[in-house]
Amino acid sequence: MTAQSTAAPHETTESEHPSTCLLCGQAGPPLLYGHWICDHCKNVVQAEALSQKRRVIKEGGGPSSVA
Repeated sequence: MTAQSTAAPHETTESEHPSTCLLCGQAGPPLLYGHWICDHCKNVVQAEALSQKRRVIKEGGGPSSVA
C-alpha cells in the first residue's frame, strides 16, 4: 500500500488576509473578521475618553442621581 494525501487543496479563507486598523488603516495581523484597532490608536482613544471623563467630573456634570 502507498500512502496518499487525503488533504484537500488549500483554500484561501477570509482569516488569512491581513487586517487593517479601523482608525488609521495600518496593516495588521490576519484575523477572522479582519477588523482591529492598533495599539497607538487604542491609546489615543483611551486618553481622549479619560480626558473627557475628567472634564465632565470637573464641571460637575455627568449622570444625575435621582433618588
